[in-house]
Amino acid sequence: MLITIGNAANPDKQETVIIELQGELQCRVDGSLDGKFIGNLIFTNENKPIMIIGHHILHGKVESLEKPLAVMTKSTKAKTDSESCRNNREDNYYDINTIIRRKIIFNSLPKPIIASVPKTL
Repeated sequence: MLITIGNAANPDKQETVIIELQGELQCRVDGSLDGKFIGNLIFTNENKPIMIIGHHILHGKVESLEKPLAVMTKSTKAKTDSESCRNNREDNYYDINTIIRRKIIFNSLPKPIIASVPKTL
């Protein structure tokens, strides 16, 4: 999953990062998570990421990738080749949308959020 994170100190500076989770996310309704709200991603004062999904909390860390990743889109353009008289030859082009240099890792299992525990008398 790709997430673009804005910088609160500099709103014009945005960075795309990868989020790595332990386990898997499942949607109860139709099975697809595309375009759906998953949870809140918060950074503490020490720049430690915390993700809240439903009534579970995950604590993570930010790491740099050994090799940066490029997010690309493939497009084809029709071209005419005058030398060989072949028309409608398609060439593939790849446009780079963004470069990913960091990832957020949540490698521990989620912990339940308990608001209050009832006291027994």
